[in-house]
Amino acid sequence: MATLLPEATAVRRRLERAAFDVFRSWGYEEVITPLFEYLDVIAPGLGPGLVDKAYTVADRGTGRMMVLRPDVTPQVARMAATLLRDAPRPLRLCYGANVFRYEDEHAGHEREIVQLGAELIGPSHPAADAEIVALAMEVLRQFGLDGATVAMGHVGFFRAWLAETGASPDRAAWLEEAVAKKDRSRVTELLTQDGRRPSEAVRLAGLLDLIGGDEVLDRAVAVVDTPPAREALGALREVVRQARHYDLSKSIVLDLAEIRGREYYSGLIFELFADGVGYEVGRGGRYDDLIGRFGPAGPSTGFAVHLERVQQGLTRVSAERRSGAADVLVAAGPDRAAIRLARELRRRSLRVIVRTESESLTASAEHARALMASFDIRAQSERTMVGRLSGGTQQKVILARELSGALRLLIANQPTRGLDVGSVHEVHRRLLALRDAGCAILLVSTELDELRALADRIAVLYRGRLVATLSADDATPEELELLMAGGSAPPRQQ
Repeated sequence: MATLLPEATAVRRRLERAAFDVFRSWGYEEVITPLFEYLDVIAPGLGPGLVDKAYTVADRGTGRMMVLRPDVTPQVARMAATLLRDAPRPLRLCYGANVFRYEDEHAGHEREIVQLGAELIGPSHPAADAEIVALAMEVLRQFGLDGATVAMGHVGFFRAWLAETGASPDRAAWLEEAVAKKDRSRVTELLTQDGRRPSEAVRLAGLLDLIGGDEVLDRAVAVVDTPPAREALGALREVVRQARHYDLSKSIVLDLAEIRGREYYSGLIFELFADGVGYEVGRGGRYDDLIGRFGPAGPSTGFAVHLERVQQGLTRVSAERRSGAADVLVAAGPDRAAIRLARELRRRSLRVIVRTESESLTASAEHARALMASFDIRAQSERTMVGRLSGGTQQKVILARELSGALRLLIANQPTRGLDVGSVHEVHRRLLALRDAGCAILLVSTELDELRALADRIAVLYRGRLVATLSADDATPEELELLMAGGSAPPRQQ
């Protein structure tokens, strides 16, 4: 359960306002759903997975079991099937709400989640799916996550793949779990155990390779070529074509093996990713069968954004740009001139801190010059404004500041990206010195040589999931590259 201090609360409210401004500008109307629902009423829309994770309590008046809202989309679906049954379609609805799900203490998932989402109810054509994808991406863009991407798949294609395997219900559940984990060796093993020839098992395991651009749709028929599969691929191709009208071509990744969270999806399924967050910040898709569980059936598509994860992505900005940081530091004593300057800057809506310390700036200037020499920061003087430096030089300034203190814990995310060779060497030297001084360091990097040179152990993540933890002394570049791409590590020679 999250507690937000003033700075984080200010960011949260800004994000909420930005999202609802986008929703309104696209014609979506806000609805509010109840925090508690009777379990027997909402359960048809939740599925066994969410029911198992729901927090329940007995109604003190009737004894009926009530559930603390674990998801909003089923509530909106029930609203569309009942209270809005006769409302003209399409319905464009949006919401912001907290949902609650039980997670194991060490699972790494929150139990309280703040969702912002939208649902488009009525249209069944791919243009509606494209609108929902574009709306989700526009929300992320307004949040400041310009580098966001959307990974699209199709539940119909996966169902066709499962049918092609001929697996029994129990075996199909195991296969689905293995595919969700991108565990190629397990998928191949299950298919072989089910009587498939090795060549067939390899062909069907090719599902895990269906990730990339538009060419994925052409390669997919080599894995499954049945009428249901072709129908799903055709629908997905049309969604991608429609999404190009929103200038999303460079933001789309196709991943036909991405099936997590497909409990109530029936067609398009997608996940939203942002730089700086190792797992999805939102997901959505088409759920044409969901509304019919509460009343007359109707096509629908929608998405929800995970607000806590969005805020994690936004923390990647430098300290100078964080919401709670000052825009201007007046580095002079609190005399009349300094106070007058601060007052004028505040009138221009800037956040200003006036330095009140009495010490001279001489020591600070000497320290700055020493760091400039050590990190090869090339500027006219130590008084040059950081904002006037190049991007790479600004990165050196930040590194020089952060690595020069006495630290107990350091999280370094891509610390050498874009630096010259000399600066990379200096960063490595200082990281090793901090390690030797007892500082714990979590290094996030895609530079394999850097990881093998600095790390004791290497943990590999794929789509937000830990797929392997290796000793840096034993890990080979080939093994790491395979794991980073979602494959399985080859067996080690004994």
